[in-house]
Amino acid sequence: MLAAPQPAATGHGGAPGGTDTDLLPTDNRSSAIHVKAESALQPTESPSDGRNTLRALAWTPSSDEASSAAASTIVLLHGLGDGANIWRPMMASWKTPLPVLALDLPGHGGSPWLSSAPYEIRTLARHVAEALGERRLHRPVLVGHSLGARIAVELVSGQAITPAATILVDMNAGDNEAVRQAVRAHLDVLLAGAPSLTALEQLLLARLPLADHWAVSTVVRASAVEAGGRWRIPLDPAVIGLVAPSRSQSEVWQRLADIRGPAALIRGAFSGVLDRRTADRIAQVLPWRPPIIETVDDAGHAIPLEQPAFLARSIEKCLRSWRIVT
Repeated sequence: MLAAPQPAATGHGGAPGGTDTDLLPTDNRSSAIHVKAESALQPTESPSDGRNTLRALAWTPSSDEASSAAASTIVLLHGLGDGANIWRPMMASWKTPLPVLALDLPGHGGSPWLSSAPYEIRTLARHVAEALGERRLHRPVLVGHSLGARIAVELVSGQAITPAATILVDMNAGDNEAVRQAVRAHLDVLLAGAPSLTALEQLLLARLPLADHWAVSTVVRASAVEAGGRWRIPLDPAVIGLVAPSRSQSEVWQRLADIRGPAALIRGAFSGVLDRRTADRIAQVLPWRPPIIETVDDAGHAIPLEQPAFLARSIEKCLRSWRIVT
């Protein structure tokens, strides 16, 4: 749930607990009005243990629903400072009869912290590939937000995964020092925490003026832990290493050009991480034709917290366009 400055003309990775940042709009809009959608699906948790290297949440449709759908599993990859719980609000509106798996990336939530390697996109991608291999998910639909989108690109372009499709949500493809500074500041806030759950919610809502109050509360109360009189989102302080530039911009664009199979890009209309011009360039670079670019109104970078129901519909629309579901 990262927050950062926003361009004046147009207008955000994460949630309590995005890579890059949740960029704040320059106007003074109030937070989004919450409309809660009820879902029959409830997640089951697979903790990190000897069998499962990464903690995961799984939403499994009924056997009748699943039998009418394709075999693919949707794999959700969160942004920097977030966790698998960031997808709970979106899943409350989920109607597609496909199984869904959300992972806590290393250093986040209930997944192990890295001790023998620095936090880099390649390293995280390797751990994700191992986690998917453990679960025998060989042709998933990858959905990545912010840092998660960069990891999805790394997985697909490096052929560690052959996905049924790839959906990139407000991915940072640029090199912006102001964004990096805002991410560092936001991670500092997350690591400092707050004296109560309510105070932590209010702290995050103040940083994300477009966020849905219910969505933030849902994620905070599912994620935060108390220690030493402070409530915090579980996070390894060393993940701040992901904020530093890790490769040349030309390499990022080459990775995008190497993606094979159906691909889509979803961005927030007020995102300060992914502007429209960069989104159009990504669409031109992605080999899949015709490209799909979806813009989420009334959202910045933190789309899973700002417009979770619209994000669910956007993903579902992509899946139907590609006939992954009918």
